[in-house]
Amino acid sequence: MRPTEEREIVRRKVFVFGAMSVAEAADVLQDLDHDFLLFRDAGTNADAAVYWREDGLLEVIEPRSVELTDEPGRFVSRADSLHR
Repeated sequence: MRPTEEREIVRRKVFVFGAMSVAEAADVLQDLDHDFLLFRDAGTNADAAVYWREDGLLEVIEPRSVELTDEPGRFVSRADSLHR
């Protein structure tokens, strides 16, 4: 065990959400005012992440195995014109 003066406090935030659409994940990201959000994509049932790119656009990262569809609410290009 480390001496008290050498200990470091590390914060950890955990948010538990059910599966959500990319649009819902983008809304949660904005509401939380975070730089990224890991979530379960309801459309593909795969883990995904949304994050703010340096150019201010919102981008989605999903596994390469996920086939993107042109369903309403999906960012087929994996980037949207939504600016921060």
